Amino acid sequence: MAVAPSSGMPTEPPPLAPDSLIDELQPSGSGTNAPVIPVGIRNDTLYHMGRAMALAGASSATIESALITLRDSACEDSGSVSDADVRATAASAYRSANMDEGKEQILPEPMTIGELQDLQALPDPWIVEGLIPADVDVLIAGYPKTCKTLLSMELAVAMASGTPFLGYLAVQGEHRVGLVLMEDRPLPARERLVRLALARGLDLNALRQNVFLWFSPPLNLGSEASVSSLARYVREKELDLLIIDAWAYVASGDSNSADEVTPQLQRLSRLREASPGLILVLVHHARKEQRPGTERITDSIRNSSAFGAWFDVGFLLERRDERSPVRVRIERRDGPPQEPFSFTVEDEDPGEGAGANPSGWLKLILAEDGQTGDSGRRLDAAKAAILQFLNADPGCSKRKLRKWTIGIDNNLVEQAFKELCEEAQIRWDPPKKRGGPGRCWLADDHGSEGGAA
Repeated sequence: MAVAPSSGMPTEPPPLAPDSLIDELQPSGSGTNAPVIPVGIRNDTLYHMGRAMALAGASSATIESALITLRDSACEDSGSVSDADVRATAASAYRSANMDEGKEQILPEPMTIGELQDLQALPDPWIVEGLIPADVDVLIAGYPKTCKTLLSMELAVAMASGTPFLGYLAVQGEHRVGLVLMEDRPLPARERLVRLALARGLDLNALRQNVFLWFSPPLNLGSEASVSSLARYVREKELDLLIIDAWAYVASGDSNSADEVTPQLQRLSRLREASPGLILVLVHHARKEQRPGTERITDSIRNSSAFGAWFDVGFLLERRDERSPVRVRIERRDGPPQEPFSFTVEDEDPGEGAGANPSGWLKLILAEDGQTGDSGRRLDAAKAAILQFLNADPGCSKRKLRKWTIGIDNNLVEQAFKELCEEAQIRWDPPKKRGGPGRCWLADDHGSEGGAA
């Protein structure tokens, strides 16, 4: 039987598991009134059952077959878990059990060209349009105070809410996000999330189901047990994006040694085995002695060259001084080079004056000198932002629409609005009274109530 690489799991339908094994693993009370494994612990339960079977000496094929049977007979909403999902869970459980110290390490059979051709492509290759695809390792590097954490939070809020990243790069749907914040505290982090959501016209409650946070947990990438604990939450929360900020707090050993760094990065990447499509983002420092723009990103990362070999997409954040925009350079494993872009951080109320704190919305705004992609892509993104807002707030005034899209060039917003009207995707109802507000609607919205301001 052919098996997948690195996992020892079969790619063809496995043989049926013995009835005696199914009976043993089946939750007590099985039958007409059998208990159901709820969605919240479903993935984790299947993983631990599979791992227990592997430790007891079950073959990979038997584990997969048993987990499929349990999915069908004992799991809530079993239809949302595909055979491929179960196969990945079984692979991770089998690998974990057989990686235990003292176990004989047996290599699986290699993958054939036929199996390679049979692999299914991910349905949405671009999660953040033209910038971040699914199923990749991402490194965000920069020296201190280059807004690494804030950019990570902007990405988290954009993906959790399905709203444009940096105000104009479209995000494909809503995603579940985990943030491991080693340098942050709950209250300041909550304040930033509230303000980043407010910049999108959202309340923080809109992110309640999609954002999960750890603050300075005892995570150690050098420990198999520690990473396995993190993997359990990734499966349980069904995360699409995991951000770890930052490497220095979760690493062990000498970060200048590739022999010590590489196994930790590989252990981190293996989180994806049971969570296909997972995007991993690792925040790290850049070397301080660099001059902006003079070296490749892989040469600018602090410590071992293993970091440059690890990432699929790398971002290097640079800044001349505290008043300058943050410049972002991009390097990717596959694909042509991308133009760098710059962003500024702006507050609705800067809080100028002694003792005053910034308040209101908080936005990362694309700077005039830093546009990624051509004008056509930026126009499409502005259109997407307008359509998204009108879907959330039908009947709003143009004034309110402009306020929400602040940070996107006003001329671009006006051009996008005009073209959407010409394309019959939206409509604008003139004011009923002189001096009153007009109202903006999606073309198929025939309501008479709106959110004019």
